[in-house]
Amino acid sequence: MRGKTVKRISGAVAATLSMALLAACTAKEEPAGSASGSGKPGSDKKLEEYADEMKITAYQGTAYAGPSNGPTTEYAKYIKQKFKINVDGFVWPAGEDGQKKISLIAASGEMPDIIQYRNDSSALQIYQQMADAGMLLDIEPYLKNTPNITKYFTKTILDAYRNPTDGKLYVLPGFTVNPDLKDQLTIAVNDVLMIREDWLSKLNLQVPKTPDEFYEVLKAFKSLPPVNGKQVVPYVPLSEGGEINYHIGGMFGIHRYADARDDNEKRMIDAHEKPEYLQYLKFASKLFREGLIDPEAYKLKWQQPYNDMIPKGYVGVASMWPNDISGFNKGFEKSIPGAKYVPMPLPKAPGVTNSRIGHINTLGSSAIVISKKMSDPERLFKYMDWMNTNEGWATMVWGPPSKDNGAWYIAEDGKLIDNFELDQKKMAENPKWGADVLGAWAYGLSGILKYTHDLVLDQARQMNETRALAKKQYDSEIYMDTILDIYLNTPPGPIRKAKGVDLDKIFQETEARIIMKAKDDADVETMYNAMMEQAKKAGFIEILKEDYGRYTAVKEKYK
Repeated sequence: MRGKTVKRISGAVAATLSMALLAACTAKEEPAGSASGSGKPGSDKKLEEYADEMKITAYQGTAYAGPSNGPTTEYAKYIKQKFKINVDGFVWPAGEDGQKKISLIAASGEMPDIIQYRNDSSALQIYQQMADAGMLLDIEPYLKNTPNITKYFTKTILDAYRNPTDGKLYVLPGFTVNPDLKDQLTIAVNDVLMIREDWLSKLNLQVPKTPDEFYEVLKAFKSLPPVNGKQVVPYVPLSEGGEINYHIGGMFGIHRYADARDDNEKRMIDAHEKPEYLQYLKFASKLFREGLIDPEAYKLKWQQPYNDMIPKGYVGVASMWPNDISGFNKGFEKSIPGAKYVPMPLPKAPGVTNSRIGHINTLGSSAIVISKKMSDPERLFKYMDWMNTNEGWATMVWGPPSKDNGAWYIAEDGKLIDNFELDQKKMAENPKWGADVLGAWAYGLSGILKYTHDLVLDQARQMNETRALAKKQYDSEIYMDTILDIYLNTPPGPIRKAKGVDLDKIFQETEARIIMKAKDDADVETMYNAMMEQAKKAGFIEILKEDYGRYTAVKEKYK
């Protein structure tokens, strides 16, 4: 895996869009920042033209611990020199509970200039508390002059973040996805299946297109001789069996029911009650009992297959991040010449077109709130808008541009060039060079991670062929629905809050038990029927009726 790439997160920015593209949005999805709001009008002063130094304090409550020497990173020095912006006051969690931390900040009434944290319902409730207490800045007036931020919003996306008390906008979401810009998504599905192409060729088989063909390929892989003393494992899912449900379930379309409703009974429809789910259980159970799925699948974390099993060459099919497939093939050049993985499309049962495994949350994955006491919000928003340009995002991701001492640089023709050889040399000398020396990935505020050109630098080189192929194969699995995203992000009702955890536990534990223990299809059906009876006793129908009310309320509000 390359030093510049973050596990499970691939990202950067697309080429800057013109404001004309914003005007092309549909009537229902007007670009954000067009609504009138109170506040100071925008200034024409450029970010580079400010004479005084502006200090920014920020708590970045993400999982990343930050550089060990923030004020001395190349990023901090570069931004101070380029824009006279001082980011020495950025603070990252040190093993603390981020939500507890911002709850304490909210209770104290005192906050840094910026808080960056999650955008889930529990975090939004804390932001509302802070807004109602008069702690937060109404950001809407400042969005008017931030085209590089607002082009990734829609009116509905921003409306979803308005404060219920006064209707103002205090939360700036990060990594949102404007559905009108779908064609710019280059890593929409970040978990794909990969398969040993050399084994397919050896066995005279084609890439499977259906679950039945997938089954036949796995059986053929199992018949192969051991590799370096290791028995072949036909299929290894990652994440403690979670990707059995994700990929194998996706083959049968079980993920298409997140917003399905029964308007006659006035309740949501759950995938567990659909025939496709039972088909999935039978198929996954057959794979498991015939030894076609790793027997330890429900215990394996992603690290063991990634760092040990796959590199040793005895895995036929695995779930993987597109960026890393080429890395495994590179390693095989020395260890197992001729071995090669290629991404493969998701095999699908008849009637399944879009599996929805590529459901993208248009609301984004993080949020920032800004103190009402912030000294110069207008200048801050100009800085954040710059961060969402190609140059700004590359600087945040990999540190400042430098041909002699950076991970990338800007050529005379303006292209962003990947300084790959120097980067690899520096990383070999100091594995923390990116984080602690350059300040890579440490200072992000707003962001557009879903819009990528192979980590920005594809404008200077061709996109990785393997990654491009995976994009093409999984484009049909993308699904976006902002109304669904708002519904999923609203707080649960009292019934779900009281009974939902136990219900989820019944489904998760019983599904794994059925797949691992069922003796045949009849046994699967018996165990499945028992699970559904147990679920109904646990409040299954009551919860679905309550969820229906929550969904319809959201749909009515944002229609």
